[in-house]
Amino acid sequence: MILQNQDVYNHGNENIEDLKITAFIDTLGIWKKTRKFDLKKGKETTKLIDFIIPYYAPKGRHYIRIVVSNDHIRRVIYRDFDVI
Repeated sequence: MILQNQDVYNHGNENIEDLKITAFIDTLGIWKKTRKFDLKKGKETTKLIDFIIPYYAPKGRHYIRIVVSNDHIRRVIYRDFDVI
């Protein structure tokens, strides 16, 4: 199991509505997403995304593609993890 804590900051001057976080592990064909949430200007929040890694996952390095988006904004980051 992987628990991914994702911090989201709003450094802008406007509130951001209807954000969601979607996380993909493309090599394993799995993904998870959060419910929509709002983030007021100058605020931050943390969202937890949990993955159950299948027993058949190949050993080695894998990447999680994390997308924070709404209808107007899209940001993508990558995090890596190892299956041993």
